[in-house]
Amino acid sequence: MHVDYLIVGGGIAGTSAADSIRQQAPSSTIIIVSEESYPLYGRLMLSKPGFVFNKIPLEAVFLKKVDWYANNKIQLLTGKSVISIDAQAQSVGLNDGAKIEYKKLLIASGLVPNKISVHGDSKRGIFYLRTLDDARNIINWMGQAKSAVCIGGGLIGFEMCNIFRLANLKTTLIIQEPYYWANLLCATAGKIVEKCLEKNDVSIICNDVVAEFLGNDDLATSIKTKNNQYIECDIAVVGIGARSSHDILKSAGIKTNRGVLADEYLQTNIPNIWTAGDCTEFYSVIHGEGIQLGNWTNAQLQGKIAGLNMVGKNEVFKQVSFYSTHGFGLNIVLIGDVVITSSKVAIARQKNDTSYEQFTIKDNKVVGAVLFNYQEDISVIVKLISERIDVSNNLKNLSNNEFDLKKLL
Repeated sequence: MHVDYLIVGGGIAGTSAADSIRQQAPSSTIIIVSEESYPLYGRLMLSKPGFVFNKIPLEAVFLKKVDWYANNKIQLLTGKSVISIDAQAQSVGLNDGAKIEYKKLLIASGLVPNKISVHGDSKRGIFYLRTLDDARNIINWMGQAKSAVCIGGGLIGFEMCNIFRLANLKTTLIIQEPYYWANLLCATAGKIVEKCLEKNDVSIICNDVVAEFLGNDDLATSIKTKNNQYIECDIAVVGIGARSSHDILKSAGIKTNRGVLADEYLQTNIPNIWTAGDCTEFYSVIHGEGIQLGNWTNAQLQGKIAGLNMVGKNEVFKQVSFYSTHGFGLNIVLIGDVVITSSKVAIARQKNDTSYEQFTIKDNKVVGAVLFNYQEDISVIVKLISERIDVSNNLKNLSNNEFDLKKLL
């Protein structure tokens, strides 16, 4: 099988790339290889109450119908996975034995959840949330559950705690850090999240990890922690991060780090191979370094830009990443690069018990921010980041909740 443009991954990045290519190259051949059995769907909806509690019909989750692929002459191969890449021969091998030769290749394979590895981790009732099938399995299992445990203190943990409490399940959150989101937030911010959770009857266990899943035969009914706490557990959702899968890429000579390495044009070190989406660690012209940002908006625009560059355009990917979620009366917004490292500092300000802002500063510039119920500053912060505005004379003002950020523009 021969194709002009081969896309590995049927999510928003891969589908946006295919759409972009089709608009620019109407007579080209395009194939999308997807491990899942569905056309494109809204992954962000999977942990939202509207979908979980059937207020949104399943059909509304799908962003592309099967007809869209046919009408745009895009071949979608579902339930297939790439098991080998021969960059020199410009071909890939699929799990069904098929081989596809390509002229241009896009790696948009996304991330896979980190798996918990303890005794009893294969028992029924333990779930990960990444795909539509994952979400449907969780929803079905919730119907027979009375107690729930969320493992991990990221967005998945927050959103699933919200879902479980709305379902009136006794809910416990286990995090190994001293407070919620300790890798991103200061203790003050972490405690704001924790208070919102506890106010809504979520029990939080910090500085602890799961040591064992207990139960009858192959069914998990409780959890033992490293610190010898025992927690009832009819259902457990694990959200301890996600990773890129690199083995096939490395054997093809494609350079990787945390993600698939790419330049500002989203091209890898191999000619005719690009990358886009959550799996991509790209050079950011905004931040001046390689970063990996896993969120929907970022992946969608990366797919579009990668598609344009695959047909010969010369577009730089320049986007301020943005993600938001809501639960327990708390609106959480992540903008740009929010990870604190040795080269960055965090400056925070707080308006009240639930309104908080934390700015990530590097080289006297705002490169990211975390906002709790502070939506009015979003557009200003995006502009500060995208225009790389020097704030060296206003670092003290950033901690003053009375200071108007518009004065920095």
